[in-house]
Amino acid sequence: MQRGKRIRNAQNFVGQKSYILKNIVSFYCKEYKEKFQSRFDESVELNIILNKHVKQPQQISGMVKTGDVTGKNKKLVCFIEKNKQEIVKSYGADIVGAEELIDEIRKSKMMNFDICLSTSAMMPQVAKIAKKLGPKGLMPNPKLGTVLDSSDINENVISTLKTRCISFNANKNNVINCVVGKISIGSVCLENNIIAVIQKIIDFRTDKIGKHNFIKSIYVSSTHGPSLELDFVDILQ
Repeated sequence: MQRGKRIRNAQNFVGQKSYILKNIVSFYCKEYKEKFQSRFDESVELNIILNKHVKQPQQISGMVKTGDVTGKNKKLVCFIEKNKQEIVKSYGADIVGAEELIDEIRKSKMMNFDICLSTSAMMPQVAKIAKKLGPKGLMPNPKLGTVLDSSDINENVISTLKTRCISFNANKNNVINCVVGKISIGSVCLENNIIAVIQKIIDFRTDKIGKHNFIKSIYVSSTHGPSLELDFVDILQ
């Protein structure tokens, strides 16, 4: 079945109304997977539209550590001292380096990685590329567990960051788009991941903005599937 026809058929199957989260993930993991999914394991994406009165949306960025896997193995870069680089590679880091890597990223237009980890000692150097990493939500942050002492970086830390973390950041149009997992991880994991992201984003609201006035609308979609509007009122309770 051609992609366009497959999407139209899936959209006609679900209609245009909004759905509670349990029904959305059930649709993607059952009906969509059986009848409409393409040949590869599609990603499930969360699209959150913030209300227009939310100021400086670019400051809304962060990472959620989930209790469930995402099904996606993120590409991780680690900024670490030279004498520690080989062992960090053995832990599973995809790109490892120090000042030379930072300089390469500073000069490059492309950043082919999904998450950044840095040692505390390297952060003064990493700060030089903050303007490139920050807008994409990639700047290492102690609060997110992506700035650690070199002695605290181990295989479990890197595995968690690569497989159990979801990064998000809002663009200037007040829209947040992030991947919450693969269809293959199942409805329970997808539901938990989506709730975790929404609740984390709600934490960015100020006291002047109520929970129900912070987010305008939320849509869930897959790589080649229809976009379903989420009735998220219960999640905000």
